Amino acid sequence: MRIAVLGGSGMIGSAIVTEAHDRGHEVTAVSRSIAADARSGVTAQQTDVSDRTALRTIIADHDTIVSATVPDRSEGGDHVPYLATIKHLLDDLDGRMLLVVGGFGSLLQPNGEEQRDRPGGSVGKYRREAATVAAGLAYIRANGGDRRWTYLCPPFMIKPSERTGTYAVGDDHPVGTEISTQDFAVAVLDELEHPAHLGRRFTVAGVETEQSQ
Repeated sequence: MRIAVLGGSGMIGSAIVTEAHDRGHEVTAVSRSIAADARSGVTAQQTDVSDRTALRTIIADHDTIVSATVPDRSEGGDHVPYLATIKHLLDDLDGRMLLVVGGFGSLLQPNGEEQRDRPGGSVGKYRREAATVAAGLAYIRANGGDRRWTYLCPPFMIKPSERTGTYAVGDDHPVGTEISTQDFAVAVLDELEHPAHLGRRFTVAGVETEQSQ
């Protein structure tokens, strides 16, 4: 596949780029700045994906798009560009596959309320981000129609660690508390290569922290 990873220099995005490259895919890591340690064999592209014209060119040049971007995390940062990019990705997809990396906050508690609404669910500067990311998911669900999209949420904790190649899978409720960025990337590529969640959201977690099998 020709895969474009938006946010390809970030913690999650770079892991996805590495996993896709190692599986033999043609990968473009798209970000606002080029990483100093850009992976050999990966095309690094410096682009502001909130520019719809530039985004259309990226979409046209690839058959699969992974969005691993986040809203502006600066204090009082503008979240409109993030939501605009989600909208433009969906509107301009034209038969291609889109996988959006979401956040833990939109996953559900047992009572059906979102995780971000529980005490401690989204703290400090991340509370506003969680609301914006959840709004992006709501837009995709409302407007996805028959487009080829899927949405993957991490568990509460995701950080670089060991690649085990295994993970637990759930739908709208967490199935564990943490996962390595490497195993999360495995889940992303497994979904891209063998789509099992088209038109819906799912979540993954490390097997060692699995709540149920």
